[in-house]
Amino acid sequence: MDDFLQFTINWSLAEEERYFANPEHLCKQVRKTHGYGVEERLIGEYFQPWGRTQESFDGLVLPNAETLLLLQITLALRHEIKTHGVKGILNALPGTIKRICIIFTVPEDRADNYTTPQTAPDPCDLGPKGTKCTIQQFRLVFNDRAVQSIALRRIGTQEPYLKI
Repeated sequence: MDDFLQFTINWSLAEEERYFANPEHLCKQVRKTHGYGVEERLIGEYFQPWGRTQESFDGLVLPNAETLLLLQITLALRHEIKTHGVKGILNALPGTIKRICIIFTVPEDRADNYTTPQTAPDPCDLGPKGTKCTIQQFRLVFNDRAVQSIALRRIGTQEPYLKI
C-alpha cells in the first residue's frame, strides 16, 4: 500500500441516490446507451448496493472509464475481499475497466491494521475481462470527528453538526 490515490469527496447534486440491485442492474445504469464505455454523466457518482448481500464492498465509484473504486467500510481488524463479488461487478461493467482500487475505509484506531495488503482477488481469477486489469489497495482513515461530521447531518440540510 505504498501508492497514493487522491480524490475529492463532494456532496452529490444528483436528483436521486444511485443504488443497484445486482451487477446487471448497475451495468444498465452506467453503460453508454448506444456504445462502448461508461456514461460520462455518471463518472464520479457514488453507487451503493441495494441490499446487504454484496460481500466484497459497500459502494463504488467510476472516477473515469478505466478505473473502478471499490469502497469497503469496516471496523474489522482484517477484511478479506472475496473474488466472487468483484468478479460479478467487473464482468457486468463495460470492458474499459483496467484498474481496480480497493479502498478500505477505517476509523483511526484501526489504521495500523491496514498498512499491509488485505486478502484480495488475483486479477487472473476475475475472468476474461479481469486478465488485463490491475488491483491496488488503499486505506482511507477517518478520525472520530470526521466520521461524526459525515454521519450526523442537520435535518433538511447538507450541513454537518461538526465542522472540521
